[in-house]
Amino acid sequence: MRVVMATGSGKSAVMGHALAALLASGHARQPLYLTPHRAIAEQMVARLRSLDLGEEGLLGDTHQVHLLRPGSEAEIRGGTVTVATSSQFRRMHRTRRLPEFDVVVLDELDSDLDWPTTTVAAAIGRDATVIAFSSHLPRGDSIGQPVFTYDIGAALADGVLVDTFRQGRTDQSGRWPSFNPRDPSHSQRRVFLGGAEQDRNTVQMLAVDLRRAGIRVAEASEGIPSDAAPGDVFVSVLSPSSLQTPLVDDEVGRSLERRGVDVVPVVTEYSAVPAQLAARLPVDITNGTEGLLRRLQAGAMLDLETLDPMRFERLVSVLLDRLGFRSSPSIAASVGDSGVDIIATFQDPDGFGIATQYLIQARVGRSSFRDVDKLVQLVADAGQPWRGMVVTNGQLTSVSGRRLARARVGGVVVDVVDGPRLRSLLLRHPDLIVDHFVGR
Repeated sequence: MRVVMATGSGKSAVMGHALAALLASGHARQPLYLTPHRAIAEQMVARLRSLDLGEEGLLGDTHQVHLLRPGSEAEIRGGTVTVATSSQFRRMHRTRRLPEFDVVVLDELDSDLDWPTTTVAAAIGRDATVIAFSSHLPRGDSIGQPVFTYDIGAALADGVLVDTFRQGRTDQSGRWPSFNPRDPSHSQRRVFLGGAEQDRNTVQMLAVDLRRAGIRVAEASEGIPSDAAPGDVFVSVLSPSSLQTPLVDDEVGRSLERRGVDVVPVVTEYSAVPAQLAARLPVDITNGTEGLLRRLQAGAMLDLETLDPMRFERLVSVLLDRLGFRSSPSIAASVGDSGVDIIATFQDPDGFGIATQYLIQARVGRSSFRDVDKLVQLVADAGQPWRGMVVTNGQLTSVSGRRLARARVGGVVVDVVDGPRLRSLLLRHPDLIVDHFVGR
């Protein structure tokens, strides 16, 4: 059977839940997950293990996820989800060490694949159930018509993917500001383009388009720019080729953002977006660069250093409200200068669990150790279900970070929303950028 889902719309979660359901019901005993690239295989193992699929963990204590590596064939056992690349699978088949897989998931089915004639198909056997996931409709019909299709239009309508042209909601929260070519920041900050060697022509054409729009584009490279400075932008070009040698992992992305570099992934050809970049709002430029220009405009406007403490606190309060927190202004006002700026309650949207109450600090610049220590003491005195939160446009000092780590060990939880994370949250609500930064 074939399932078609747009890039970034949750294929990984659907695969994980499907495998868990098949194992739990007994319809699958020996499932195999096949992907074309090693990087995607490693990513899927991590994502499947991180999914919350029941009280016993990912796929239950008896249902584990195994990444196939050279010499690890003996570790494959019943009830284990084996994740492998197509080349690894063929190599294992040639050595005759292949168990009988009863369910096979094919990720990113090639549009030109003549499935029945492939070595993989011959090795699986006729009795196996084959589920083929793809981000677009393949031209052939060797696996039949899709049993489920969730295309880009549906994902945009549901707000799953970012649409820079069309409002997905009744308010303006899903719409980035229009591109202003006369904005002086575009000629002041540099935009670095990074992509795989195979995408060189695509990257060069993108550079031409951006320069024509007035963007200051630095030389494109196949690596991370070492001289990127605060305010610069790193655009990571995503395509099937770049997935084999991903430029940015989560650690590198956070490192760039801590340096003040804006990381913007763009999709030039529909492909599986790595998990570490999916959270950074990949921009679809398959039909032109207007979306990227809007995203660059939003990033240029979002200068957290321009806000004074009062305006910053107001922005944090509005953002928390947008994220589902419900503040108590009358209580917060009575707190005064006690180390707490906002008191709010967060309840799961579906109403499950106990509502969590937060004591929140909103700090411009680095939060001092004194501020953090005071908040920890207040949360400790409040007891359960209270938690703390520090929201800053900068970063915590290392001393403050260690204080929070010690507090967590003692059962006092204080979450941190630093500058890079705050930027990421605000980019999901561009109307707040327009309201709080235009003309400032």
